[in-house]
Amino acid sequence: MDICTTVAAAESGELLEQAIAERAKLIVVPALLSRSPKSVAGMITSLTKNNINLELASLGGLTMANWLRNEVACYFQLNDRARACEFYYNFTSPVISLTKQPGGYVCVLRAPEALSLGQRRSSMRIFPRSEHVLGFSLWPKGHFMVKCPETNKVKLNPPMINNDHLQEKQVQLLDLSAGGMKVKLQYSGLKDVIEAWAGLSEVVIWLVLYDPNKGCNMTLWFKGRVCYNQVDHASKDIVSGFELTAEGIKEKSGKLVWRTVERRMVKALAAWTHERYLESTTRGMR
Repeated sequence: MDICTTVAAAESGELLEQAIAERAKLIVVPALLSRSPKSVAGMITSLTKNNINLELASLGGLTMANWLRNEVACYFQLNDRARACEFYYNFTSPVISLTKQPGGYVCVLRAPEALSLGQRRSSMRIFPRSEHVLGFSLWPKGHFMVKCPETNKVKLNPPMINNDHLQEKQVQLLDLSAGGMKVKLQYSGLKDVIEAWAGLSEVVIWLVLYDPNKGCNMTLWFKGRVCYNQVDHASKDIVSGFELTAEGIKEKSGKLVWRTVERRMVKALAAWTHERYLESTTRGMR
């Protein structure tokens, strides 16, 4: 499936003007920070045919000389009132000049020829469609595997949350990013699980996602930690946020090897969420 991700040049200028009028926050990422979750907050203050003027809060720990030798990527979000939804845009541009001022910096960029649709992959968060989430199970860390005394082999323990809970909508995957997820547990169907949930800090997760572009399923294994729990005091439902700390890679032998998630980004998950975001955006633009 081909997805158009470029905004027409004529519309790009109007969108940048809208960003100025709405004082839209920019996420500015110098090339030297492109592989890092770090970013710099900025705002477009003015626009000419050739240049864009930004105000920056900081330089992200880099020197002015570092900035002047590099391109930057800029990400911002605008509301589309006609379609009642939000769109994310980005562009890359070289830094022409940089000046320190009280409270920050003034940065002049070359005006981009066009904008592209899309968020920064390392921080993109989507709301996955239920037909794309085919499998989900969760184990408390330390209760994932058990050694069978009869065979002296290791096998999986029954999960705390299994795929039946997902299919019966007792568990819902509310959002998903390259480095984390948010899950809702329904108290009416998972009373025993929720009562044991408060002591949970680290977990193992099995996740199966459908990739409509490739027409196949993607099976993922993760270790994660619980970042927060939000309890609905009326329904007793719980919403939990997880940070993914390790990715399970299956070797040819079938053994699962754990690799630390670096820079808060699982590459396969970043690519999948990015494609799903672009699909939802192009649907909204039709």
